[in-house]
Amino acid sequence: MDKKRTRKKEKKIISSQKELIKTFEPKKKKYFHEAWAEEEELLSIGLAESRRAKQERIDREESESQKLQEELEPIDG
Repeated sequence: MDKKRTRKKEKKIISSQKELIKTFEPKKKKYFHEAWAEEEELLSIGLAESRRAKQERIDREESESQKLQEELEPIDG
């Protein structure tokens, strides 16, 4: 029983040590001219998705308002 507990503790210690090592590893410096293209690509993807979602919203609202208008037309006539 004690061996299992100590092994679990050892595993926890080892995993926490690995996490500490990862956090303190020096990161590669990214200069503006290196990261610019990547950032630009991500921004363009986000803009395209935003525009697509907006168009979907507009289409959905138009179809809903058109259905409501069609329901109201017989009442007016």
